[in-house]
Amino acid sequence: MHLHEGLKRATKDDHRRLEALSVFHRYFDKSLSKEELGDILRVLFYVYQAWQRQFDEHFEALKLPSLWRVDLGVGILERCVVQQATRTTYIPPLPLFSVESYLGCAYVFQGSRLGNSVIHKTLSRNAQLTVKQTEYFKQMVFENFGLDWSGWMSAMEDYSCEYALDNAKICQAAKQCFITLLACFRARNAIYEPACLEVPECDVRLSFEPRMNN
Repeated sequence: MHLHEGLKRATKDDHRRLEALSVFHRYFDKSLSKEELGDILRVLFYVYQAWQRQFDEHFEALKLPSLWRVDLGVGILERCVVQQATRTTYIPPLPLFSVESYLGCAYVFQGSRLGNSVIHKTLSRNAQLTVKQTEYFKQMVFENFGLDWSGWMSAMEDYSCEYALDNAKICQAAKQCFITLLACFRARNAIYEPACLEVPECDVRLSFEPRMNN
C-alpha cells in the first residue's frame, strides 16, 4: 500500500471527528460572531505558537530537507488577534519523536492548509466579521499558492523509501496528531454525527474554550 493511501485510511475517521466535533466547524456557520472568531483565533495563536517551536526544534535536530519545514503562520495569526490573558493552563505537545512522527504531523498540517481558500471565502461572506480577522486565512492561501499536494506526497513516498522509514509509524503519528488537535479544539456544543464518531474521554484538554452563541 502506498504511503498516501495508508495515511488517508489511518486518519479518515479522526479527520471526520475533528471536522464534526471541533470549533473549526463554526467557520461555516452564518451565526459566527466576531467575538467568537476572535476567541478561536486567539487560542489558535497560543497553541500554534507552542507547536511551531516544537516543529522548528525537531526540524533542526533531525536535519530535514527544506521541503519538510512546517509553517503554521504564527506571525500572521499574531497580527490578526487581540492578545489577552487566556485561561490556557496546558498545551499538549505534538507527538514529535522521530523522522517518522515529524512527517506524520507534517502531513496533517500541510493537508489542513489546503482548506484555507474555502474557509477564507466563507468567512469573507460573513458581514459580522472584520477584514483583519479573516486575514490569516487569506495570507495562508497566498503562502500555499502553487502548492502541488500530489507532488508533495510523492516526495514523501520517495523520502520514506530512500531512508527506509517505517510507514506504519508515520501513519500512527498522523492519527495521534488529529487526536491532539481535537483534544485542544473540541467544541462544547459540537455537532455529533453517528456513534462511530464518538471520541473517548481525554485528560489532555485546554481549560480555555471559545464562546459559543446560544
